[in-house]
Amino acid sequence: MSDNIITKKELGEITRNVLKYLDEKDVKDLGDLEIKTDAEINQEGITFQLRPSKLGTTAKVLSYLICSKGIPLEVRTNEALNYTKLIVKTSSDIPGYERFVRDSIGNLGQYKTINHINLSKVKSELKKLADYCVNDT
Repeated sequence: MSDNIITKKELGEITRNVLKYLDEKDVKDLGDLEIKTDAEINQEGITFQLRPSKLGTTAKVLSYLICSKGIPLEVRTNEALNYTKLIVKTSSDIPGYERFVRDSIGNLGQYKTINHINLSKVKSELKKLADYCVNDT
C-alpha cells in the first residue's frame, strides 16, 4: 500500500481536527471563516480561500492540506446558491458520498452536497463523517 493512500481512519482524524480547529477559533458562522482563518497554511494544515464558483458566484473554501497527500477534506460553501459541498479523498467509498474520481494512487475523490449553508448543520455532517470513518473498521 502506498504511503500516499488516505485511510478512512486517517480521514476521520482529519475531520475531527477540522472540527476542533473551528471550535478553537470560535467559528459560529461562515462570515467568521474570513476573519478567523488565515489565508495561508497554518500548523494544522488548514487553509481558507475565496474561490470562483458556479454562475459567477464565489465559494468560501476550507481545506485540510497534507503536502505529501493533497487535500483529503474540503468544505466548500456558496452563500449565493445556498449549498455546501463536502469533498473527501480516501481509499474507501463513504456512504452518502458520490465518487467523481480515482487518483493514480488509489484514493477516491467523493463529494456530498448539502442544500444549506448553516454552519452548525455543516459541522453536524462533519461529525457524522468523522464518527463513521473512525468507528467503521
